[in-house]
Amino acid sequence: MESERTPRPLVRRRERPRARQLQERLLASATGLFYRFGIAAVSVDEIVRAAGVAKPALYRYFASKEHLVAACVQADAHRALDGLSKALADGGPGPLDAVRAVARYFCDEISAGRPYGLLAVHAACAAHDADGARLEVARTVLAELTRVVTPIAGHRSGLVAQHLLLLILGAGAASRIVGPRVGQDMLNAAVQQLFTTPNAAQPVSPDQGLNKRRARKPPGAPVVIS
Repeated sequence: MESERTPRPLVRRRERPRARQLQERLLASATGLFYRFGIAAVSVDEIVRAAGVAKPALYRYFASKEHLVAACVQADAHRALDGLSKALADGGPGPLDAVRAVARYFCDEISAGRPYGLLAVHAACAAHDADGARLEVARTVLAELTRVVTPIAGHRSGLVAQHLLLLILGAGAASRIVGPRVGQDMLNAAVQQLFTTPNAAQPVSPDQGLNKRRARKPPGAPVVIS
C-alpha cells in the first residue's frame, strides 16, 4: 500500500510547472486575440486553437470566458505597470523627463499592437455589467496608473495626471483608426502641448468662466451663456 502512495506527490510536483506553462500560454494567446480583435469578438474555440490546447484544458483553469478575461486583464496590468515603473525609473530626474517617459512607454505600447496600453481599458468599455469582474479590475488598474503618474507634475499633479491619461487613451483609440504611427505622433504632440502652454492644466470653474464673460459685457448688456 505504501509503495502505491509514494509516487503521487512526485507526479503532482512534475505537473505543476506544466500547469503553469499551460495557463500562461492560454493567457498570452487570449490577451493577444483580445487586443487584436476585441474581447466580444473572440470565442473560446479561437483561444484554445491559438494556444494549441483542448477546450477542457481551458475550463480546467478558468470557469468561464469571463474568468479568463479577468485573469488576462490582471496579468496584463502587472506587465504594463511593471513596464511603466521601469520607464519612469529610466526616464530622468525631472518631472518633465518622467512625463516624456510615460509618453514614450505608451507610444511603444501603441506600436506593439496594444493601442490602449492596458487591456483593462478595453475590458471596461466592453463590459455590459457595471459590477462585473473585469470592470472592477479595470478600475483598480486605472487607479494604480493614476497613482504612478500623479507625482510627476508638482502642485498641478492631480489635474495633469487626468489630462495625461485622457491623452493616452485618446491616442490609443485613434491609433485603431489612423494607424499606430499617427497615434504615436498625436500623443507626443499633445503631451508636448500640455506642458508648453501656460496654465494649460489650470482648472477653470463654471463661475470663473461666467465672470469672465460678464466682464467683457458693457453695463446693462444682457448676459448670454452659450
